[in-house]
Amino acid sequence: MATQKTCWHLHRSGTMGVQSSMVHNALMLNPNLLLRYSDPAYTHPTHADLRSLLESQGWGRKDVCNLVGVAYNAKNYQSPTVDKWLSGDPDAPSRISYAHWRLLLIEAGLV
Repeated sequence: MATQKTCWHLHRSGTMGVQSSMVHNALMLNPNLLLRYSDPAYTHPTHADLRSLLESQGWGRKDVCNLVGVAYNAKNYQSPTVDKWLSGDPDAPSRISYAHWRLLLIEAGLV
């Protein structure tokens, strides 16, 4: 039996919408990603979750670096830290720390 992942679409305003498999201009996130770290239901974001958040907000690597305070190399438009967070299997957990993830959610107005 297939397991279905429940996702809610979150508009940029941070309001939750109706459950849907096809949502235009909205962010699809598992609601457990928005919980506090101490909540047993908290789920660590995958690479795909992080990419979805950045794309929904229109944030590039430089934006993310400025928001969370990590190094950005303007010469080659890269950030080793953000590159590590985004690289790998899309369904595997990202290496982003909870503190950085939470700050991005706050900046996006989702928590």
